[in-house]
Amino acid sequence: MLDDKLLNAGTVFTSPTNTSVAGATDNNVNSKAEMSVDSMLWYIFDQPKEINSVIVNATLTRNTKIEFYDAKDNLILSYTPVANDTIESLPTVAQNVKKAVLKTSPTGNSIFEWNVFGKDYGETPVQDLKLTATADKQNITLSWNAVNGASKYIIKRGTQEGGPYEVLNTVDSPALEYVDKDIKSGTTYYYIVVAQNGSNQNVATSNEVSASLGTETPTPGDNDGGEVTGSRALLTIVLNTGVEKEYDLSMSEVKAFIAWYEQRATGSGAITFAIDKHSNNKGPFSSRKDYIIYDKIVTFEVNSYDK
Repeated sequence: MLDDKLLNAGTVFTSPTNTSVAGATDNNVNSKAEMSVDSMLWYIFDQPKEINSVIVNATLTRNTKIEFYDAKDNLILSYTPVANDTIESLPTVAQNVKKAVLKTSPTGNSIFEWNVFGKDYGETPVQDLKLTATADKQNITLSWNAVNGASKYIIKRGTQEGGPYEVLNTVDSPALEYVDKDIKSGTTYYYIVVAQNGSNQNVATSNEVSASLGTETPTPGDNDGGEVTGSRALLTIVLNTGVEKEYDLSMSEVKAFIAWYEQRATGSGAITFAIDKHSNNKGPFSSRKDYIIYDKIVTFEVNSYDK
């Protein structure tokens, strides 16, 4: 919080004798602020802060003391550092700090670095930005939710999980969708979306999603105008590796799979789904299951029948 801040200096913090001390806050141990006997350095924040830790790098750390005051110069907390050049947590969090003061006594001192750490009051909480991707035979469509304070959304794309990403495009709020048409068949793309406010500050960053060209994922019932019927079904899943998996399942198992898939498509729920292999259970095993990863599914098909 004190990085590159100009500090006040003097023996009484209501009457500074110097208001341009910078050697203790420039993150350069080759520069320093010299303090005479019983002198002090201090900084006055524009708005009250919550301070939870401190650091001092000094010739005589044991001769320093850090004090925090409120807007009316009432002492909130006094702390004497134990270690030199080490971030130390305060015994209690200092609330409503308007002034941070570094004192030295009973001798003079050389302060190479001094800083305090905490947060502003009223900081906007981190918001969830949930991203989903849907692929068809030609395009990949990205969709996300609105974020308070966002004036634009930056779409980033990479070809490796976890990045690196390149900026693909930027759309202005209130747009919540982008269609990526510049894609190649056989390539899996990884996307994130970053929400920014009018000052180009990041408001939120989405989860990563992946997609590749394929056939459209069918919605159960699209072809018959209603829900999938029958007591059993063949569930066929095509993965982005080209592998096709087929399972003979009860309708309740198929519906559980569909419910998981739809929930995961909204950005919530488990990333994997376990499918019991039933009659394909070979060997001396009590059970065998396939664990299907959502991001690896290109399409699936349900063919129901009555046993």
